Amino acid sequence: MEDDGSNCTAQHSTAQHNFPINFNQSTADFQMTSRIRPSKRVKLEREIVGDLAGSDSADLYCNVCDLPFTEPTDLLLHIRNSLCHEDIARNSEKRKIDEHVEQVEQIKHIEYKSENHSWSEILAHDHPQVLEALQARCHSNYDLQSRSYVLRRYTEEDCAGLTKCGNCRRLQSDLERREDSKCTFHPGKRPFKKNGGGERPYSCCGKPGKGCQSRPTHSYGLPDPKYQEFATTPDGSLEGPKRRAVALDCEMVTVQTTTVPYKASELIFFCAVDYLTGETLMNIHVRPQRKVIDWCTRYSGVTAHTMAEAEAQGQTLDGWQDARSELWKHIDADTILVGQSLQNDLEVLRMIHTRVVDSAILTRLAVGFGGTREWGLKVLCEELLGMKIQTNGGKGHVCAEDTFATREVVLFCCHYPERLETWAMVKRKEQEEQQRIQKEASENAKREKARVREEEQKIREEALEKAMIERAKVNEKLAEIRREGSETADGSASKGEEVEMQEKEDELWREVRSEGRRRRRRNRQERKARTASKSEWSLP
Repeated sequence: MEDDGSNCTAQHSTAQHNFPINFNQSTADFQMTSRIRPSKRVKLEREIVGDLAGSDSADLYCNVCDLPFTEPTDLLLHIRNSLCHEDIARNSEKRKIDEHVEQVEQIKHIEYKSENHSWSEILAHDHPQVLEALQARCHSNYDLQSRSYVLRRYTEEDCAGLTKCGNCRRLQSDLERREDSKCTFHPGKRPFKKNGGGERPYSCCGKPGKGCQSRPTHSYGLPDPKYQEFATTPDGSLEGPKRRAVALDCEMVTVQTTTVPYKASELIFFCAVDYLTGETLMNIHVRPQRKVIDWCTRYSGVTAHTMAEAEAQGQTLDGWQDARSELWKHIDADTILVGQSLQNDLEVLRMIHTRVVDSAILTRLAVGFGGTREWGLKVLCEELLGMKIQTNGGKGHVCAEDTFATREVVLFCCHYPERLETWAMVKRKEQEEQQRIQKEASENAKREKARVREEEQKIREEALEKAMIERAKVNEKLAEIRREGSETADGSASKGEEVEMQEKEDELWREVRSEGRRRRRRNRQERKARTASKSEWSLP
C-alpha cells in the first residue's frame, strides 16, 4: 500500500479539539479552522473570551497584524474575521498533522497469501495507541440496535412474536401491533432485476403491488429455533490472556428449514484475524448441519466439490457451534470485534457481543446527512484505500481477503480522520445532488400527473358532450320515424310499416353502440400511450 492513505499510522491523533483551535495567550495567536461546528465554535470562543477577561489591556496585541486592542471581544472579532488568520490556521493544522505522522515509524507490511495485496503490520510498541483509537470508535447500543444487532438473549415471548405468516411472510409481532387480521399475499414470486428500478410484477397475477389473494386469518408457523440459540461471549477467565481485538468475516449458504420461510442462512466458511498483529487465527470451512439448497457460490466462493475436498482432508469444523467455540478460545467479552456489516456474521454464529467496530456503520456515521445508506466493502476499499478486492467474478469472495480488507478500512478510519472527512464530504455532496435530482423528478412527476388528470377530465367532458349531442340526434331521428309512421292515410301503420320502423330503430341503435365501442377503444389506446410515456419521467 502506498503512503497516500492506504497505510494506517500506528498512533492515534489525540490533539485537543481534533486540531480545530490553537490559542497561544502570550502572543494572542488565535487560529480557527472552518471545520468546527457553529455551536461548538461559539462555546470555545466564550471560553477564550473568559480567559482573556482578566488580562491586562497591554497584553491584547496581535503580533501577526501588528495591531493593539483594548477589549478581548475586539481582538476575538479581529481574529475571527481576518483572512490572514484563516490561512495561518490551515497551515498550522497541516503542519501539526505532518509532524504527527512523521513521529510514527513507517509501517511495515506482511504478505498474506495474496498476489494482489499486502496488509499493514503494526509494530508492537504501537499496539496501545492503536487499541486506544479502536476503543474510542466502539459503537453505542443505539447504533447497533438500529442495524439489527442482537444485544440480549431472546425470551419465549420474544420468540413467539418472531414467527412469520406462511403466506404474507410478515412477523406476528408486527401484525398484532397493527391489529391486521386479514392476510393479503401473492402466491407467486417476483423476478430479480440486477440493476433494480422499475416495477417487478409477480408471476401469479402479472401485477406488482398488493396481494392478489387474501385469507381471513394469518397462518403462523413455529418460531425459528435460532432465536433460542444465541449466547453472550464469555467473560475473561484464568485460561490465559485473550486477543484484545479481532477482525472476522463469515461466508454463508442457504439451507432448508422446517419453519417459515423454510430457508435460512448457515455458516460455510469462517476467518478470524488478530487486529493488532495481523495473525490469522482461523481460516477454515464449516460443515453445515442442514440440507444446502443454494451454495451462493457467487458470494461464498464455496461449491459442493470444494466442501467435499475440505472434508476429505479433515479441514472443516462441524457446524456453527464448533466455529463459535473455536472463536471463543481467542476472545472474551472485552475483545473488540471488527467487521463489515458484522450483524450478519454474529447472527450465523448465534453470538451476542456489544464491543463492536463495524466499518459500514463507521463510514455511514462519518457521512451523516441523516441517511441510512451504507457502502459495501468493495467500494470502501476502492475509494478509501485505492485497493481492488473481490475481483474473482462469479467464483465468489475470498473470506481471508475480505477480513484483512475490513481491517485496513477500519485502520484508515481510525488514523486518517482528515482523509475520511474529505471522502465523507464528497459523499454528502453526492447525496445532496441525488436528493435534489429526486426532488426535481418527483415534482415533475406530480406536475405531469396533474396534467394527465386534467387531460383525462377534458376528454371525459368532451366525450360526455358528444354523447349528449348524439343522443339528441338519435331521439330526433326516432321521433321523425314515429311521426312518419303516424302520418299514414288511414292514421295507422300497417304491419309491414311497423316492422320497417322497428328495423330503422334497431339499425340506429346499432350505429350508436358501434360508435361507443370505437370511442372506448380509442380511449384505451390513448391511456396505454400515456402509460408508456411515464417511463420517461418516472423517478430514477
